[in-house]
Amino acid sequence: MLTSEEVERIREDFPTLKDLIHLSAAAVSPMPLPSIKAVEDGLRKLYLEWDWSWEEEVEEECKKSIGRLINAGKDEIALIGSTTEGINAIATGISWREGDNMVLDDLEYPANVIPWHHQARKHGVEVRVVKNVGGALSEESFGELIDDKTRVVAVSHVQFMNGFKVDLRELSKMAHEVGAILFVDAIQSAGAVKLDVREMGVDAMSAGGYKWLCGPVGTGFLYVSKRVLEEIVPAYMGFSGIEESRKLWFKIVTSLDYFGEYRNLSRTARRFEYVFKNPALIAGLRSSVEYLMGIGIERIEARIGELVDYLMKRIMEEGYDTITPPDRRRRAGIVNFNPGIDLRKEENVEKLVKKLRSEKIVITVRGGGIRACCHFFNKTEEVDRLLDAIKRISG
Repeated sequence: MLTSEEVERIREDFPTLKDLIHLSAAAVSPMPLPSIKAVEDGLRKLYLEWDWSWEEEVEEECKKSIGRLINAGKDEIALIGSTTEGINAIATGISWREGDNMVLDDLEYPANVIPWHHQARKHGVEVRVVKNVGGALSEESFGELIDDKTRVVAVSHVQFMNGFKVDLRELSKMAHEVGAILFVDAIQSAGAVKLDVREMGVDAMSAGGYKWLCGPVGTGFLYVSKRVLEEIVPAYMGFSGIEESRKLWFKIVTSLDYFGEYRNLSRTARRFEYVFKNPALIAGLRSSVEYLMGIGIERIEARIGELVDYLMKRIMEEGYDTITPPDRRRRAGIVNFNPGIDLRKEENVEKLVKKLRSEKIVITVRGGGIRACCHFFNKTEEVDRLLDAIKRISG
């Protein structure tokens, strides 16, 4: 568990917290100073010193860091620009067959729904949807829809709206029993809870770097297990995605004899990298991942759990409705509650967000409720100030 002294020291690395109560890690998190410096140093190297020699090295180091974070090999990691990019890489890379089905659920953020439905329309694949009950998803409900025609089970580890956390181990067992792939959207869990893709049985996972990982917007990672890598053929290809990329570059540099078929895909997750990436942003992502691991993901998860416990206790004391699970094992850092404000109306949402922002409090509204997110840098006093402000606004 992080001590109060450690939290105060950590907060010095997030200067925005001196003037702002940031309870919106599920949208965009602030970056720590070391990561901002890493981006600044990277931009200076690139555009002032005109030094691009470190581009490949920083990509490899970033993949190693992410691999340590989720217990994967660096060759199973692709660097991407967003969670959606990773989802599309898997959805378009599967060789769909007539009669296939995919299993989703009705709590997913649209980014983990639209790409799958698009492929279903293109290939005539059946979409099966697990229905939530009171904001919760049962593994048994997934099991009722998974059969020997299921190719993919696609689910968020932590749901964006209310923070419900699924049991990935159970879902992977169900999927693997029928030869299906378990795809996980980890945007709301990476950086907030411990992830072990091997122990959890995850086949593919995508996450942007700008939420709980505290990295730059425009960064992220796609994990693809070696077990399923050859099954997924990229829909888009670029220089990095072929096995002969180094040989091709050497030919381009030294001769005119470089034209070829280049059919061999990379035998690593690089096959999913097809666009030129900004090394400075990658340096920032690597710095953020290393920053979190320097604190300890288990300690961060425990700190978040402590803060969420406190927020849930205060919400119950105030008599507010919540759709976040009461069971600590079923939640992460997101709490969704309603103090009696009709947030189905857009004008009420805008008014609430604006009033809280005037009090230097940042939250988001989702699903008709206030989504407050507790990250490791938050304090219980900030939770109290949020609830005090809501009382004044709604009173």
